[in-house]
Amino acid sequence: MDSKSLTRQERRAAKRKAEILEAAAKVFAEKGFHRATTKEIAEAADVAEGTIYNYFESKDDLLLSLIDRLADLRGRLELYDRMLDVDARQAFVTLISQRFSILQEQQAFLHAVLPEILSTPDLRERYRQQIMIPAMRDLEEHFQLRAERGQIDVANVPILVSLLGALGLGLEVMALLGDENIQTLWANPDRLTEEIAKLIFSGLLPLPDRRGQESG
Repeated sequence: MDSKSLTRQERRAAKRKAEILEAAAKVFAEKGFHRATTKEIAEAADVAEGTIYNYFESKDDLLLSLIDRLADLRGRLELYDRMLDVDARQAFVTLISQRFSILQEQQAFLHAVLPEILSTPDLRERYRQQIMIPAMRDLEEHFQLRAERGQIDVANVPILVSLLGALGLGLEVMALLGDENIQTLWANPDRLTEEIAKLIFSGLLPLPDRRGQESG
């Protein structure tokens, strides 16, 4: 819905909800998800604690809403559509670099909440159903369209998307664990994306020696 079509009350509610989310992200990053309280989040947002529950069912719901905002479903789909006519490698670099830039900006928050998501069964399942599965479905559709257009050669699109998802999560976990190489790359999303693109599109094998081929 366009912001111009919203009533003043709806705009005010959307602004208040965004302020609560910003406060929650700050408190989660500073204290960790488990130790953070809705009272502290309310104080950071300058609202009554009860106001939080007008917008969110629980602290878990706050967390998932924050991650959902990072995922940016609508923006992601629009970007996928724009990238369909762009060279596959360049589109990959653009798409992944944008995502890594957002994740890098929110690194403190992600480090605070990722362990909680992985270690809490209910929260992990909600994350999988509400965020991970829709995100992977959208990416599958994008790659499937590229495959149908002959832009990429992929035998199994769902497996490709799962591998890319595992790569992204693995990078975040490695950064969380303090791997210096990944932390260095994580601070430079463009370089990180180029390294991944090189690996995916060029592989590990050396390029053929064209001079040798020409002389033969």
